[in-house]
Amino acid sequence: MLDALSTLRRCQAMWGSYEIVHERPSVSDVRDVIALPTDPGGSWGIFNRSGRALDEAMDRHGPNGTIGDRKTQVPISTLRSALNTVDETYIYGGFVNLHFGHFIVNTLPRLWPLIDRANDNYKILFHGQGNPKDWFGLPFIRDLFGALGLTEDRIVFIDRPMVFSRLIVPHPSFQEQSFAHRAFGQLCRMIGDNILRDHPLQQERNMAPAYLSKGNLKSGVGRFANENVVTEILSASGIEIIYPETLALPEQIALFRDRQTILGTAGSAFHNSVFVTSRAKIICISPSCYPNSNFMMLDALSGTHVTYLYAAGTETIVGGEAGFLTTLKFSNPEAVAKEMLQLL
Repeated sequence: MLDALSTLRRCQAMWGSYEIVHERPSVSDVRDVIALPTDPGGSWGIFNRSGRALDEAMDRHGPNGTIGDRKTQVPISTLRSALNTVDETYIYGGFVNLHFGHFIVNTLPRLWPLIDRANDNYKILFHGQGNPKDWFGLPFIRDLFGALGLTEDRIVFIDRPMVFSRLIVPHPSFQEQSFAHRAFGQLCRMIGDNILRDHPLQQERNMAPAYLSKGNLKSGVGRFANENVVTEILSASGIEIIYPETLALPEQIALFRDRQTILGTAGSAFHNSVFVTSRAKIICISPSCYPNSNFMMLDALSGTHVTYLYAAGTETIVGGEAGFLTTLKFSNPEAVAKEMLQLL
């Protein structure tokens, strides 16, 4: 069928590296370290007494494992403002990112030790944007943390220089465009099971195809400016158009458990498949002919069958739309819609 299409083309490669690791990540048990609060200038993180950043506590991004503007060495004088030592042992949870998709792939990966109930008594130490009050004000963070038993009183926020006599540092179980451990999939399925506990499985799968639209989003990483042309044609043909941001998180996750077919353009909404053993057939349009390898790794962890397609002639709109890093445009949205219908 794909060979007969003229506009939609199967993606034959990906952007980024891809590795599925079956073993659990390592854990570092470190002593006498200093935590410096998040600083836009890069002088933040977990450091030893000589001012050297702990490599195992550094979050890396992209195929080359870059650390952005993070400093790997700070003056010893910077550490002297850490006056009090915390004797209680904490687990380091990394950095809390307030963007939904990045929260999944950047924040959750260090929390895999919570799979084991033996770690339920530890408090979790975080860097992050905002503060815990801000975090729990966002429903998706409240739901995801809550599914792991993380309430606000179990979280310790690094808002000033702090000395820790002992800190447990789990190495990440997922690194963007690089690798994913099976433990990350296990963690996410545990989250999904807990979130969907009161959201019963439908006896029969919903046969109506659903299209996940970004048409009403006010901000995000990227979207197609003329996606509405596609959704109007699909809707007229009986496809249900769903705007994920209007659904509660349990409803978003349940889509991937209960639906037979899901369509859409690549975005964070599709990350929800990692929280269930997905039974859906997914057709996803990538913004380029090289979809982000994050999606493929999440698919592998959930066992999701996804066909990634690219629309020939896709253009980037110079200047874009306010609130989006990238704005794209289908050269022939009518053909995109009609060919998606052919695939169904």
